[in-house]
Formats: sequence, structure tokens, C-alpha cells
Amino acid sequence: LISAEGVQLYAPPENVCAALCSGCFRYCNNVERVFLSGSYFSNDCLARIGSHCNNVKVLQCLNSHIVSDDGVTHIIKSFPQLYYLDLANTPCLTNNALTQLGSWAAEGGPLRYLFLPMCPNLRGNPSAILNKCTKLKVLDLGRCTNLSSIDLNLPQLEKLSLWGCGGLERLQLDCISLK
Repeated sequence: LISAEGVQLYAPPENVCAALCSGCFRYCNNVERVFLSGSYFSNDCLARIGSHCNNVKVLQCLNSHIVSDDGVTHIIKSFPQLYYLDLANTPCLTNNALTQLGSWAAEGGPLRYLFLPMCPNLRGNPSAILNKCTKLKVLDLGRCTNLSSIDLNLPQLEKLSLWGCGGLERLQLDCISLK
């Protein structure tokens, strides 16, 4: 579905995805919102979309069981105006993806909304990385069950979800805007 609001694609069979992404997005250089859902959207698909749609500000890529840290690399390189990123239920993401996002944010990336629920390979204490994302207003790490500690110092953070983070042993928040 392509509209003035943006582009929405639901996963076709794997062998069709790459062709659809490159063909569909070839004429969408002014698209600002992209919604992808399904397990067949891959790192390559994100790269193809990024090569044609560098004005994307909102990206939702949900339920992809094959998008990995390399996909985050494509996102950062392709979408310099991205302020809203939702990678819910993307189990191949690791702390390396967070490191990339933190470095990008520290270099001026406009990221303000970050949704990473149900990403079980985010582990340990990613606080030092997340604290580089100083513009974050919303952070969702719900059901990231392998997080052990969170120490956040994000003055602009208004909403935080850690629902279902059963492995969390320590939580320290210095977020003056948190509601």
C-alpha cells in the first residue's frame, strides 16, 4: 500500500521480497514513513529501500526474524533524518545494534523514539550505549529478558517500558522528564 502517508508492506514469500522492495521503492524518494511487517524482510531489503528512500523519518520493521545488526547499519547509513525506529520482535539484534545506534545518536542522529521490545539477544547492561542517545523521548525494551542492569541518564526521556524484563537485577534512572 503506497499513500501520501507513506508505504506499508506486509511480507510476501522470501523470493519476491527483494524484487518488490527495489521495484516498489524506486519511485518513492519522498516517502517519510515506512511500515514493514513479516519475517521475510531482511537486511538486504532494508538496504534496497534505503538506496531509494533517504527521506524516511519513521521506520517500523516488525516481526522480522532475519533482520540483524547489519540491518541497523543500513538504517543508520540510509535514513539520516530518522527520528522514530521500531524494530519490535527482531530477535537477531544484539548489543552491537545498540552500539551503532548510540554512536549515530552521539554524532547528531535525530533518534527520539526507539522501540526494541522482544529482542532477547540484547544482553547485560546496555546503559553506556543508550545514554549516548540523549534526544530519546521514548524507549521500549519490554520483554528483553536478558537485560541484567539499566542505569539511564536521559534528561529528555518521557516514557520507558521495561515490562517483562525478568532478568533485570538493577535499575537506576536519572531521567527528569520521565512520567
